[in-house]
This record gives sequence, C-alpha cells and structure tokens, in this order.
Amino acid sequence: MFTSYYDNISNITYPTVGISGWMPAWYTGPTYRKLAPKYKTCYLPYINGEIDSQEYAARYTYDVLNKLNPSDVYRDLSERGGQNAVLLCYEKPDKFCHRHLVAQWLNLSLGIKITELNQFHQR
Repeated sequence: MFTSYYDNISNITYPTVGISGWMPAWYTGPTYRKLAPKYKTCYLPYINGEIDSQEYAARYTYDVLNKLNPSDVYRDLSERGGQNAVLLCYEKPDKFCHRHLVAQWLNLSLGIKITELNQFHQR
C-alpha cells in the first residue's frame, strides 16, 4: 500500500482510494471516509492556526484512529484498491497530512510498510 496526493494522480498507475472528507470534483475512484479527519476538531482548527500538527495528530488519533480496528481498515482498503492501493489526500508529500498518520498507524499496528509515492517514485 502507498500514499500520495490528488494532484499527483496522473503519475499513479496503481488503484487509488480517497481518504479525505471530500474529494476533488473530478475524482471518481473509490473512497474510504472513515479515515477522514473530523472537520470541527481537526481540520478547521488546524487550517485556522489554532492547533499545530502535534495537537492535530493527537486529536486525529483520538477522534478517528482509536475508534477503528486497523485490521478491518486494512481489509476495507484492500477491498477497494488491492494491496497496492494508493491512499490519497490533498497535501504534497513534504507537508503534514493525515495520510502519513494513517500510514504510521497501520505500520505500528500491523507491521505494514506504507510508502509515499511522488512523481519520482512511480512505475
């Protein structure tokens, strides 16, 4: 499994799964909104500068990840995109994003290595 961002989709050859709360209008692939950050407790305070990435990560873990079973999530993601599924969100690879938290959570919970794909790591 991999992670990447919507604006990189033209470089991705693997199946994709959107894990954000909303997707770009042009995105027609499968989605998995259970992994989306909560708007009021994570997303909005972060973009408004009220919390930093560390607080965002703590809130996201509490609000989202702690309420999910990692084995079930991995199975659901695999059903949508296969074992080479690319989990998509908006931020570029060098920016803080919840998809990196998801990758770390699946790695720590299940030992599954999930790497970030960018335009230099395709095919």
